[in-house]
Amino acid sequence: MKSFVFLLLAICHVAADSVIANKEEYLKELNEERRTYAKKARIPNMYKLFWDNYLVETIKTNSANCHGKTCRTVLRSPEAEANKHAQDLVKDLFGDDKRTKLIGDYNKFHMNGNEDFTPGQKKIGCIGRQTVHGKDTVPKGYNQAFVWNTYCIMTPEGNGESWRVPRGDPGSACGQGYENDDGLCVPVSKSESAQKPANQKSTDTTDTTSPLTDGASHGLLDVSLVILMICRLF
Repeated sequence: MKSFVFLLLAICHVAADSVIANKEEYLKELNEERRTYAKKARIPNMYKLFWDNYLVETIKTNSANCHGKTCRTVLRSPEAEANKHAQDLVKDLFGDDKRTKLIGDYNKFHMNGNEDFTPGQKKIGCIGRQTVHGKDTVPKGYNQAFVWNTYCIMTPEGNGESWRVPRGDPGSACGQGYENDDGLCVPVSKSESAQKPANQKSTDTTDTTSPLTDGASHGLLDVSLVILMICRLF
């Protein structure tokens, strides 16, 4: 089977960073894409993404070492050839019979396109950063370099475990403290939470330890960050 995956190690930054001009619209569009995918693929645990400025600062300082553990590096806003590759990869790994391969590849590669649809992700931070995967290293069948114009980090998932949840009605497998909003899992409103019995405790807690800096160097991102910083010197 034709492979549509590639390592982050071949990627370099080629332009100065910039801010996302309209975070609200950017996030709204991405969440609509996640909702549409959840309905089409019958994903019962697709969470709505919320913007996290801390993740933005983490990208700017190249200080994340959580890839594959509690976060994922996500390249977005692809130009034509990278966008074609993303669509091919999503199509190639769509369906129950491809789920095992998707999870296996997810733990080895940057999953162009599929990263956007990882069900368990809840937060995102992005900057404008042009990133290039050289023409000489793109998969067969693609004739130009892959170019993305946005660099993001999504949390809290790093290993693709949320893909293991069996298919079902969108929004039917939301975690404690979340409810279905037309196919996306969103936090229960404060007014609804206040009506819960006093002895009912939520299991959806917040870890006070930063998910971006705990533990030792981890996998592809730690190596790729070094390479990316070197690339930016030239």
